[in-house]
Amino acid sequence: MEKVIIVYTDGGARGNGQEDCKSAWAYTLSYGQHYKEDAKACYGATNNQMEMTAIIKALEAIKNKAIPIRLHSDSAYCINGITSWIHNWKKKGWVNSKKEPVENKELWIKMDRLVSECVDIQFIKVKGHADVAGNIRVDALVNKAMDELN
Repeated sequence: MEKVIIVYTDGGARGNGQEDCKSAWAYTLSYGQHYKEDAKACYGATNNQMEMTAIIKALEAIKNKAIPIRLHSDSAYCINGITSWIHNWKKKGWVNSKKEPVENKELWIKMDRLVSECVDIQFIKVKGHADVAGNIRVDALVNKAMDELN
């Protein structure tokens, strides 16, 4: 069986779009017997920013990017953005199909750089709040981080 790093990521924002909303990101990494998880909360970030940050933080935590990576996310925004939309955004000077500046450009640039460092990465869309153990875990980490935010 091929050795791969299995990643689950999630982000959330309670009161999405509001200045003082509670926001958080989380990831889990597993490789053979090795396991790592992390999560952090803050105020004022959007759900999409937290979804993106979770992916960025997970990829930053992977030291050997030559190992195949299977990254699971319930964010269609992130998966479509990094696997499809980003190519045209870069070609068109970071404007979207509506000729408007791409939202979260700095995060997209950072994510794109990290993805380009990976030898073999696949993004896998998982249905949120379905019975997927890894997704359930990162969702719980996101909610715990928001709950503990003062």
